[in-house]
Amino acid sequence: MGVANSKNGAFTLEDVINMPPLNLKEVEALKASWDAIKNKEDIGISTMVRIFQEHKEIKSKWIFATNLETEAEMISNSQLRYHAKKIMDVLSKVVVKAINSTNPEDFSVEEFELARLGRNHFHYGVRREHFLLFEEALIYSLKKHTSGKITFTPKMERAWHKVFWQVANKIADGIELEEKDNLCLNNMTPPKNDDE
Repeated sequence: MGVANSKNGAFTLEDVINMPPLNLKEVEALKASWDAIKNKEDIGISTMVRIFQEHKEIKSKWIFATNLETEAEMISNSQLRYHAKKIMDVLSKVVVKAINSTNPEDFSVEEFELARLGRNHFHYGVRREHFLLFEEALIYSLKKHTSGKITFTPKMERAWHKVFWQVANKIADGIELEEKDNLCLNNMTPPKNDDE
């Protein structure tokens, strides 16, 4: 899944939590791949379709997807298209910021309120490990939509991997904060008095 590391060919959650920053060559690769994609919204739609077809174990996280079976149904579904657009809006802002960053090592996603987004996603049952599947679908879609225009290189994949996990980790941090807050609230609820 994702870019191979030296351990076993796949990234673990520990690997992606401790993701090093982008370097200058990766920013250049990110820019080249981003510039090659003419319709960014197609990436979001393709990513969602890939998740629903190849990672059915998390399809239920999207309430609107329950009855979507065929690719045609998925592509024409207005809620899928809306969700795909929202995903790509966030990624677009992050990628543009990374591309325009004067020092890639200082690049941060703090300003995008991703933890708040994560807090909302907690209530849909989304957890950090689900982002491993989401990344696979995104990389698949990026390769699909750049083919014929440019070659999607390992350096581009590495750059997307790093950017994706900067975003995903912030969202997942918000999910985990909301989970802790909910546990605290549940533990603070006074027990019922049997005399009532």
